[in-house]
Amino acid sequence: MIIEQESISLIQDTPISIKVYEAFHEQAHFHGDCIEILFCVKGEAHIRIAYEEFQMKTGEIILIDAEDVHCISSETENLLISFYINQTAAMFNNDNLVNMSFVCHKGEVHPSMELKIDYIHMLLLTMLYSYISPKYSAAEKKRIINDTAKLAMEIIERDFSIFYWMNDPNQFPNDAKERFEHIFTHIYNNVTNPITIKELGRLEHINPNYLSQFLKKTSFLGLRGLRTYIRVYKAELMLLTTNLNASEISYQCGFSDPKYFYKAFKQWYKHTPMEHRKIYRLYMKHAVPNQVYDLDQIQQELMEWILYHQSELQMKLSGIKKDAPA
Repeated sequence: MIIEQESISLIQDTPISIKVYEAFHEQAHFHGDCIEILFCVKGEAHIRIAYEEFQMKTGEIILIDAEDVHCISSETENLLISFYINQTAAMFNNDNLVNMSFVCHKGEVHPSMELKIDYIHMLLLTMLYSYISPKYSAAEKKRIINDTAKLAMEIIERDFSIFYWMNDPNQFPNDAKERFEHIFTHIYNNVTNPITIKELGRLEHINPNYLSQFLKKTSFLGLRGLRTYIRVYKAELMLLTTNLNASEISYQCGFSDPKYFYKAFKQWYKHTPMEHRKIYRLYMKHAVPNQVYDLDQIQQELMEWILYHQSELQMKLSGIKKDAPA
């Protein structure tokens, strides 16, 4: 079993792709350069992303990082929309963007950030509406898509960095996120090296003791926790996309001994590396293609759903509570 990267066809002259579909038991896959924002238009869907599982309900969105192996299954009728954003697009002006990780799902972020998720959601619906609406010219569609994509990505990059995972952004100084992301990408790009706090202190031009205390305040509880997370994260992709054995993968991901890899992997995934590979092997035996819809086929229904969800979001964003039915 080798899980493959899904091919994404971008809308011409934009960093965006949009897919509308119903998922039953889809193939597990990942996206090399694109984040995916999944929107459950109607029904429910179970999604597995890396070491987490979510039951998505109508109206919810969730962000999936570029190298997150994921799959969706459902026993009920559903309608899903995937918005793909190519992080390497020149308009985003950040070469390291593709190596960053984000958390953008209610329940996984600090409560103060949840309205910002609704705002991103509103931007995506605006983008989709303009794309399928006959009242916009091709040039207008492209302009709206690019403008909303740029704004959505700016908000994601600024406010939904994994640095803020389960933490209040207001408890950190303004330069803390940038410092963390420098460290994160340095470890990510040098995963096999035994990176030390002194090395990172020199890289960031700050005292190693101060840096050590800074990292302990994050959700990773220090350099060791962060380094282990990145190594395990990269190891999962290798487990599912190659036929290498666990020992080979552990060394290629920077673990000095396979037993440390097994322990760290189980800490995050709640089972061993080989058990994880077996879970996906069994899952993939029953995978079936999604029912993908041509946007022209369901244009009217889709526009009705967009307007409905925009109305719901607008009430949240404006602070208006919907009256309970009589």
